Amino acid sequence: MRVISEIKKRFFVVKNDLPGMADLISIANSNAKPVVMAQVFFVYLYFSDEFVAHITDKLGDVFNAHSSPSIVTRKDIKMLLTTYLEAKEIYANEKVIRNWLGRYLSIMRETNLLVRKKQHDYVLNFMGIEAETWLFFTLHAHFSDIKLTDARFLKAFQITPERLPKAIERFDSVKSAIYKMASVENGKQEVIVSTPYRKLDEWIADVQ
Repeated sequence: MRVISEIKKRFFVVKNDLPGMADLISIANSNAKPVVMAQVFFVYLYFSDEFVAHITDKLGDVFNAHSSPSIVTRKDIKMLLTTYLEAKEIYANEKVIRNWLGRYLSIMRETNLLVRKKQHDYVLNFMGIEAETWLFFTLHAHFSDIKLTDARFLKAFQITPERLPKAIERFDSVKSAIYKMASVENGKQEVIVSTPYRKLDEWIADVQ
């Protein structure tokens, strides 16, 4: 799996607001589907690779600017990369750019965040989060007393405050938890999470 091989190449510091190494090892040893594992590891790749983060953010801007499915091409993504390299005054030859682009597209297809439409055309699918991926990160936030609206993983999946209610609607009645939007002081929206589990590793042990 390309996304896992990319993670193994670099050392990254796991922040307190993301699941730690023990949780990553547990989910990796569980029965989680390959796409779930790809999405989980993608979050850590996003926060450890500035190029992945920048290009993903730019694609997220396109995704969040449209209500209907957005299509990007390989050429579009290459342009985003070369523009960023020029802005950073980083020289890279065509072979390096082509190889990086190939790896990035492979990772994004594995995570199902880019869905191939034609040979070089892709549908942006940032809302294509698997239920188990969602539970892994949201339950960690819940057990860590982190408000779901502040959960760090949302940025990797380009889920803005405006998109969050749609995500909640998708997962409001998954098997392991219940999510409800609620208004709090000053008219702000918060997410109430209810789950029969007491710890993240209890849920991971039940992943099928």
